Amino acid sequence: MVVRAVEPHILVIDDHEATRQLLARMLRAAGFSVDQAPSGAAGFERIAAHTPDLILLDVDLPDLGADAMLRQLRLGPATLTI
Repeated sequence: MVVRAVEPHILVIDDHEATRQLLARMLRAAGFSVDQAPSGAAGFERIAAHTPDLILLDVDLPDLGADAMLRQLRLGPATLTI
């Protein structure tokens, strides 16, 4: 039986589309599964749909600052270890 490793899932949250696309392309080329979100609110929707192993988070989002988003992530048992 062959066991395939699950590729790590990364969520890129950035309001600049070009930055998001570039990071996503680079990460996919390196073998990662990547999802993207243009805002903190959209990021939480993506997290609810598929909890990532890692989040690359823009510190200056228009709707939610990185500090506020990190505080919310630390409150959830499913997101505490991201």
